[in-house]
Parts: sequence; C-alpha cells; structure tokens
Amino acid sequence: MLILKGVHGTTVARARKIADEGFSLSIGRRGSGAYFWRQGYHSRNLAVAWWKFCKERNIYSGDNNQNCAVIDAEISVKRAEYLSLEEHGIKDKIAVLAGKQRVGSDKRKIAKLYDFFIRKMEQKGKLKIRVVEVFLSPPPRRFCKFYPAEALGHPSCYVARASDCIHITGIEENAK
Repeated sequence: MLILKGVHGTTVARARKIADEGFSLSIGRRGSGAYFWRQGYHSRNLAVAWWKFCKERNIYSGDNNQNCAVIDAEISVKRAEYLSLEEHGIKDKIAVLAGKQRVGSDKRKIAKLYDFFIRKMEQKGKLKIRVVEVFLSPPPRRFCKFYPAEALGHPSCYVARASDCIHITGIEENAK
C-alpha cells in the first residue's frame, strides 16, 4: 500500500464542504480527479498560489467564504492502482495519442485525452487506476514568484481518481 501525502488549496467554504462530504472529482488539466500538490518544500505555497489564481479568475465567486484554506491529505492506494504518467514509455504513448487526436493546446481536449488514455490502461491491465502522478506547471509567475521552475521543473501533483482513497489529515483555514 502506498501512502501519498499532498496538499490542496481552495476556499474555506469549499474546504468545510469537503470535510463534511468528501472530495468531488472534477475535470482538471490531466483528466478527472481531485488534485494535490505532492507534499514537499513548496507544496503549501503552491496550494495558496493556486487559490489566488482561481480567486482572480472568479472561480470562487459564489462561495460565502472565499478566504484561503489548505487541506492536507493522505492518499492511500495499492501500488497496482497507482500510475506515474511521467515515465518515458507512458509519455511516448500519450504523445502518439495526442498527435492522432490533434488535441493541440485545448485544455478540455487534453483532459479528455488523459481520461481516455487512463481508461485504456485500465482495460488493458484489468485494474482500476485510482491515483496518477503528473508534473504540472505551477500557477502563473505573478502568484508563484517563490517557485524556481527554471531550476526545479514542474512540481509533482497527485490526481486522486477515487474519492474514497483520500483521507484529510488537516485543514488550515485563512491560510496566507
């Protein structure tokens, strides 16, 4: 069993709802799931930067408390249900598929491509893939001046594709 630790930035209103009801899975940059920055030196700041980025884009406009909350979580998964999408062979397969489907830079098409690829991997292996690990670009530089992307590359992110493998270990409300 793998225990992966990550953080998720959102609003206080959404964090409280998540604490009561659990994470809902939504479409993201690498397919469907709940996204967590891999716990590490910059993860908390990345979570706050993501909240700032979303707040500026008015994604949280309907929330009654739009202050920042950072959720710490452990994601428990059997090794066979975990897939790193950063392995060279996997990346090559995704590249071929992306070329065939001509996804370009359309974020919805890219998300659908990843969901399609993962479904095919599940069918081939006759296993459910519950967590994938990907490298994602950090939020835009104006929110993320602390992160040296040129030196470190893109930060690692866990995408939990099943909400029952996510265990909240802490919520910090009014994070800054």
